[in-house]
Amino acid sequence: MYKILITSFFLFFLNLSSILYAEVLKFSSATYEGEVKKGKANGNGTLTFSDGSKYEGMVKKNKIHGTGTYTDAEGNVYQGKWKYGKIIEKIDRSTRKVVKVNLYTGTSNHVEKRGTGSASNEWFEAELATVNPEEIKLKAVGELDIFDLPSTFSPDYGDPEKIIEILNTKNEKIIAENALTAKNPTNTKTVYKFTAKGKRNMQKAKESIALSLNNDEHTATVSGSSGESGGGEGGGGLC
Repeated sequence: MYKILITSFFLFFLNLSSILYAEVLKFSSATYEGEVKKGKANGNGTLTFSDGSKYEGMVKKNKIHGTGTYTDAEGNVYQGKWKYGKIIEKIDRSTRKVVKVNLYTGTSNHVEKRGTGSASNEWFEAELATVNPEEIKLKAVGELDIFDLPSTFSPDYGDPEKIIEILNTKNEKIIAENALTAKNPTNTKTVYKFTAKGKRNMQKAKESIALSLNNDEHTATVSGSSGESGGGEGGGGLC
């Protein structure tokens, strides 16, 4: 009983000391109250942002780092282990939400989708978009059906202007059909799609990967050729 009282008193004293020695630091987007080391927010503390959102947990050298809970201005809660101001929340196997909290620039979040093809191990910016699965793709000149084109017996056969006219008429019909199906709510759904920025970054990543693979193949080929050449010279020396 005596030991329990001493332990309880010691823990109470530590908590009291923490409260008494908590410092307040002002940043451009937040106010910090908590442990400080060498003039920087470091340890356990609370950050209150200008938009009303709040973070409670660990910080390291003025960056949110470690276990903590962030409640945004809409009341959404993100809890877990933060890494240098960032936490990732899984949406599904190929989609995730990235939440960033910064003492200087404030808070932000965006969605990322896993890349495709050679960039399937990387993530790129995405956004919610309403799509129409029933939508028909517009026709290109080479995609016109043979039945749409003038017959070989027609004076318009092979006439490029007539073909373009037929193509435009076909596309106008497709656009009208797409607009009609889009009016039916059962034909539309909301999905995550790459943003224009996400598409650009994924294309750059694929080009970088392809270049790297080509360089590796070239290096392997050169190394192999050098080995064969070396072997031949060695054989000649033995003779």
